[in-house]
Amino acid sequence: MTKAKQNFEPQPEKQPRKSTQKSTQKNTQKSTPKTTEGNSRKIDSHDPCVHDPNAIQSTASAGAEASSKVSASQSQVLPSAAAAAAAAAPDLQQPQYYFNRELSWLEFNRRVLAEGMDERTPLLERAKFLSIFSTNLDEFFMVRVAGLKQQVVAEVRKRSPDGRTPEQQLQDISQRLLPLVQEQHRYFGRSLRPELQRNGIHLLDYEALTPKQRLYLQTYYEERIFPVLTPLAVDPGHPFPMISNLSLNLAVVVQET
Repeated sequence: MTKAKQNFEPQPEKQPRKSTQKSTQKNTQKSTPKTTEGNSRKIDSHDPCVHDPNAIQSTASAGAEASSKVSASQSQVLPSAAAAAAAAAPDLQQPQYYFNRELSWLEFNRRVLAEGMDERTPLLERAKFLSIFSTNLDEFFMVRVAGLKQQVVAEVRKRSPDGRTPEQQLQDISQRLLPLVQEQHRYFGRSLRPELQRNGIHLLDYEALTPKQRLYLQTYYEERIFPVLTPLAVDPGHPFPMISNLSLNLAVVVQET
């Protein structure tokens, strides 16, 4: 029984071997170099700024001098660049940089006419564009051309931003607008009006009316229009009457027979 109890007694823990501890300590001592006085002197000799205040001050002054040189060069470059940019900037007072307002508007109305003459545009839309072209011209003459003529009468010599006088603008308007109006009339008479007739839309002249239609128009004029007409005589004793814009007026020259 005593032998069995001895077998169940706990065994004491084994102590680590001393030889491994010694070898580990030796390896650690080998891997960590010792900093001796000689080594520190070598490090100091390689880097003069470690313990030399004069060296540190000279390095700082050298950096400041370099930065001052850079800033001075930049200050020299910036004014010259600004002067070059100012010299290259366009003079906005020159007339070649501007379009004339009135002539530019005519070019816009040219595009309206081009839409009305484009065969890809539907028929009634083409007729509408031609009508818009004429309506725009009515407003253009009532406002823009009338203003230019008033300046001519007042002897205004001020030039527009594009360098034209009022007289020059009126001349240029006439030269550019007359071909446009002729082109509109030519297209309407030769192309648009026949195409409207082929599609059942007839625009008749008085010569094309039948006797019955002429009688109807004569009766309508005598009963509806003539009673409200106001004849105004124009002679040396009567000044020219005021005619309102966009109103239908008839001028008649009366002679004694």
